[in-house]
Amino acid sequence: MKHLDAMKLAATPCAWYAKAKGSKRKRQSEWLRRAAVETYFHGHYGAFDQTIATVNTPPAPSKQRRLDRLMLEFYLHPPQTLDEALRNRRHEHGLGECPSCGNPLMPDTLDHFLPKEHWPEFSILPNNLVPQCRDCAPHKGTRYYCGTNMRAMFVHPMYSAALASVRFRIDVSLHGGRPQFAIKISVKAGTSDTDMERIKLHLAKLHVRERIQTFCVRHWSHWREKVETLGIDIEVMFQGLVGPTVTSPNGRNWAMAFMKGVLRDADVLAALGKKPLLAPPPPEDTVELVWDGPGATGRSGGQQAGRSEKRTRPPKAGPATP
Repeated sequence: MKHLDAMKLAATPCAWYAKAKGSKRKRQSEWLRRAAVETYFHGHYGAFDQTIATVNTPPAPSKQRRLDRLMLEFYLHPPQTLDEALRNRRHEHGLGECPSCGNPLMPDTLDHFLPKEHWPEFSILPNNLVPQCRDCAPHKGTRYYCGTNMRAMFVHPMYSAALASVRFRIDVSLHGGRPQFAIKISVKAGTSDTDMERIKLHLAKLHVRERIQTFCVRHWSHWREKVETLGIDIEVMFQGLVGPTVTSPNGRNWAMAFMKGVLRDADVLAALGKKPLLAPPPPEDTVELVWDGPGATGRSGGQQAGRSEKRTRPPKAGPATP
């Protein structure tokens, strides 16, 4: 998982507030241009960093619910420039894994770290919008503060490097010919006790261990199908994907940990990478489509219509040789 400190933007003045203020929605934008309203929102934005840092106290509830919900409307129905900024944050982040859980999929949704249902005033604050995978979203939901543990449930990946220290290890074994997956989650040496407790709570609330188990079962089936249909060499494929980190037992995401777990055990590798004995496929009666004009290869552009198809048929059997 990755520390997203580079995604943090200046909270005051908030560039996205300016985009909302410039909206063509006359009534709403006029409200945002009022000096008192702008001062109110930028006061909240200026205190956001301290709110995130104060993990043992719940954030103060919204005071101006009607005014705060105006920001929620701008998030749900953004003007064009704000919509572009939201889409860029949602998709153009360059992440190959979820920064909250390590799921090896590109995050394609935005999480309101302080849920918009409870703190709508932060609905369009960039630093409250974190790229997240869709599997995390239902587990985090509208939750933030845990009354039982008396602390924030989740770690903000823009404000803390704690999650970037998390490593995954998956030991794969065979029982009755079926794969079993033992999951271990660790952190880098030197991580403080406070951060370790926060990481454990964060991962537990997102049900990460259970989701990794499901991932492993599906990933095993996925690669077995690749072997059976494409005849790929699992060992070569996994070593190429893992790269020079193959000697380390841990992975920064679930897929890396899975591949390393398979590579560590020769029996597991043989079971996953066993290729079926397939007869060569019979020749097919196919029609090759050949295009004329720009981009065409092997033909001039002046051919007549109706001659752009080339038939390839299996050769007829010759006379038997005595």
